[in-house]
Amino acid sequence: MIRKIFPSKKRLYLASGLLLTLCAGSFFYFYKVSHFGASSGHIHHVILPTWVVSSSTVQEPFEAPATLRAQNSTEVTASVTALVKRISFQEGQLVDKDEILVELSHGDQSGNLSQAIAKQKEKKEGLEKVKVLFEKGQTAREAYDDAIAAHKESEQHVQTLREKLKDRLITAPFSGVLGVKRISEGAAVTPGTCLTTLDDLSAMKVSFYLPEQALSRLNVGQAVELIVDSFPQKAFQGVIDLVDTHICPKTRTVEVRAHLDNKEGLLRTGMSARVKLKSAPRQALLVPESAVFSISGQQYVYVMDQKNMIHQRPVQALLTQPGWMEIAQGLREKDTLVREGVDFLQDRQQITPKTRDVA
Repeated sequence: MIRKIFPSKKRLYLASGLLLTLCAGSFFYFYKVSHFGASSGHIHHVILPTWVVSSSTVQEPFEAPATLRAQNSTEVTASVTALVKRISFQEGQLVDKDEILVELSHGDQSGNLSQAIAKQKEKKEGLEKVKVLFEKGQTAREAYDDAIAAHKESEQHVQTLREKLKDRLITAPFSGVLGVKRISEGAAVTPGTCLTTLDDLSAMKVSFYLPEQALSRLNVGQAVELIVDSFPQKAFQGVIDLVDTHICPKTRTVEVRAHLDNKEGLLRTGMSARVKLKSAPRQALLVPESAVFSISGQQYVYVMDQKNMIHQRPVQALLTQPGWMEIAQGLREKDTLVREGVDFLQDRQQITPKTRDVA
């Protein structure tokens, strides 16, 4: 008896669904009638805002992560095996090019050089004597050639020893700021041992990567803006000095390099940053995003003719900036579009334009 009096849950769900469908249909019908007029064999005129297509200057924004590097940066290293005799710098010191930083022990090199110089002098005097005898015909050509070879060998030996002694004086390869000391006096070093670091912080450089689609819109000399994590409220200005000619086949990106001044000395090697820039200015057709609609993946707009009749036209559009679409194909300058309300219109419908805006 209870089942006969009360309907099943399935019937309740079905009845509720039908009721909701009727309500939604009624709402849509009255909304359409109130905005576009009731249908009685033809579509009524509606008043809609329009837009006149014109060429506008476009600059696409790009943003990419980056890491800062000093304009010049290097590790100061030893090139010989020796003991550290003297350290002539302080950590964080600003030094000039060729300024002596570290002196290494000479060991027996000084004595060896003195002996080599004395031997070179002896060989030179011997060569001069043999030359006189050879010119007088009192000695053979072979003896003269041997004297020349011995003299050259002694010269090369002296030069080699001098170069070795030169390696005992470590100097700054360029002007900059020294880093942390990695050695102490009396410590033993070998070729490649890092003594300290040197950075030219007067200017910084940064490398970042952008999608290959941006390649045609980048130019050397173009301005960039850097936001550094350490100074989030300050924008640093830079300039592009290189756009790579190769595209990475794995990431489909192009490397871009820029430089910027660091007169305030706030920036350091290794700082994280975000690079922001706008593409080089170019002309493009922009329309309001609300004027473009899609059907089955194809984009369309409604173009109004001189008799105020609208025609559905396929276009190729890209979102260039919030609220605006760039038309790559399908429109020409001075075409008049329906700007809003395109979802409730039909092809070849008559409308009344409200106001024609110009881009």
